[in-house]
Amino acid sequence: CLKVQPGQMPSFSGATGGGNTNAGAASSKKFQQNQKELFEMSRRRFFYRPAFEIYGGTAGFFTYGPPGCALKNNIINQWRHHFVIEENLLEVEDTCIMQHAVLKASGHVDRFNDFMVKDVLDESKFYRADKLLEDVMEAKLEAGDITEAQRVEYTTVKNQADAFSKQEIADIFKKYQIKSPE
Repeated sequence: CLKVQPGQMPSFSGATGGGNTNAGAASSKKFQQNQKELFEMSRRRFFYRPAFEIYGGTAGFFTYGPPGCALKNNIINQWRHHFVIEENLLEVEDTCIMQHAVLKASGHVDRFNDFMVKDVLDESKFYRADKLLEDVMEAKLEAGDITEAQRVEYTTVKNQADAFSKQEIADIFKKYQIKSPE
């Protein structure tokens, strides 16, 4: 069932086959421990470190050491091979840092908020609410035994999935009884 609390996004329950909620917490704890160990090893072997670290650092900026540079270049080369060579897409490079005024003018600051929902039985699983809603509406449209009015309604909801407010999307999840897909 869908768990909705005032002022929060909905959470799922009952859709994963009754899994163990402690398993999700244990998995999350193990992931956090492994992540910490990987981070420490990466720093010791100088894959990367926070940029300007000796001056206090700057969040979101990194300095890559020799193995980090090699790994980053290999990932970029694989990306280019797939998208530029195999998919015949054009490569464009732009600045990696954007002024706030540009992001504000383009609508990125005010408009782009991807609401997330989580499965309450497996708290390690999160879903983008708009994508889940689109998938549910698509499944309803493919059902075949729907009226024309339902087809129009499902299509409208699907097409507007990323435009709903937090409360609107919570109401829609309730109305259609949307559950975790797994």
